[in-house]
Amino acid sequence: MRRVALYVTLVLFNACGLLLISAAIQQYVTADASVRWPTVEGKVLSVKVVEQENQPHSRKRGEPIRYTYHAEVEYEYSVGGETYRGQRITVGDYGTDDRQRAEDIAMQFQPGGPVTVFYDPAAPKSALLRPGNTDGVATLLIMGILFMVIPAGLVIAVGGRELVPLWIRVWWSMRFGKLRNVEAAPQEAAV
Repeated sequence: MRRVALYVTLVLFNACGLLLISAAIQQYVTADASVRWPTVEGKVLSVKVVEQENQPHSRKRGEPIRYTYHAEVEYEYSVGGETYRGQRITVGDYGTDDRQRAEDIAMQFQPGGPVTVFYDPAAPKSALLRPGNTDGVATLLIMGILFMVIPAGLVIAVGGRELVPLWIRVWWSMRFGKLRNVEAAPQEAAV
């Protein structure tokens, strides 16, 4: 039962890790492609900095409130006679804990002013103002890798060496050391 629980935990964390890595790759590909997207003149409708409290329900009594700040820019643009509205500044619009940074981003845009909009030619509804920005991709990629590596290490540490599949143990022993404890492995393979 313990072995099954450890494997289920490992599979769930690895699935989350794969999703994060997949999202990072998708964002990178979109950011890279966005540099070559066609542009159109747009108009800024509104600009504001939004303050969002981080995990208000999990905060302990007396602990300071932490906030995330987002620069929100709403803009309008037309492609092929169709009018669209967008809010994305970059591919990965992430918040920051630095209010001044969010305000500096927001100050780059003036309500009613012109703005260059980069839009996806295959889906003109998808647009952004700053192409090629991959700031959040590394964070997603690192988180995805950690979601896969740390739980695997913990499962092996908690469950012991016998939880490592036979073929990995044989490969590891052949590659990095003497072939040990493989005699007991055929019994485990039948489990």
